Amino acid sequence: MLHPQLAWYIAGPILGLCVVACRVLFNGRLGVTGGYSEVIGRVRAGQAMFDWRAWFAIGVLLGAPSSRSSRVVPISMGTAG
Repeated sequence: MLHPQLAWYIAGPILGLCVVACRVLFNGRLGVTGGYSEVIGRVRAGQAMFDWRAWFAIGVLLGAPSSRSSRVVPISMGTAG
């Protein structure tokens, strides 16, 4: 019988290879680190136009406090509906 979740020792290297492939294809930093670098670079240059990485970082920074104040609903395993 197959397990519904992929094993960590298979999924981890696959995820790592995907990150390296994205780095090679985009030739830039990804995620929050890339967004932070983008914001700092644009602010230092005096430009107000941000790309998707900067807006992603800004959204994470602004979204974190709002999600912390929201009500958490527990999920029970084994019950549907």
